[in-house]
Amino acid sequence: MTNAYSSTGGGASTAVRHRGAASKQMVMTVALVVFIAGCMIFIAKQLFTGEGNHEQVRNLGFHCQDCDHEFVITNIQLREQAPDNAVLEQDRTRSIDQPHCPQCGKKHAGMPMFECLKCGHFFMTVKVNLRTNPDAVIPPPVCPKCGTNQTEFLRNE
Repeated sequence: MTNAYSSTGGGASTAVRHRGAASKQMVMTVALVVFIAGCMIFIAKQLFTGEGNHEQVRNLGFHCQDCDHEFVITNIQLREQAPDNAVLEQDRTRSIDQPHCPQCGKKHAGMPMFECLKCGHFFMTVKVNLRTNPDAVIPPPVCPKCGTNQTEFLRNE
């Protein structure tokens, strides 16, 4: 009688354990199938609809270090300007991500300007030379067109 009781009891708990393991395995299988299907849909969308293949065109404002000309180019135009390594080796203050000035033709002469977060106007901040005046306080960027303090604008958003 003891043997019949223990075999029935052990069998019942084993069956419950197998059902619990089977349900966990089923949940994991369904989750894996859903994940793979989502990945396949994402890849198909990227390949066949053209979404994600195009870089968003953004305007970038620059100020020429040599002739003080202010100009706006797109991020794609900036990337298309091939870096001239000879110019970069002669002048270490120049960088590859600085565009060529369209007015004077100087290569890698464009310094980036702020874009106003409110009105979209490009502007330069006040120039402070920290080497000659290390205790100088750098004022926050304020748009000359609409008067928006960019730091305060970001804080209030």
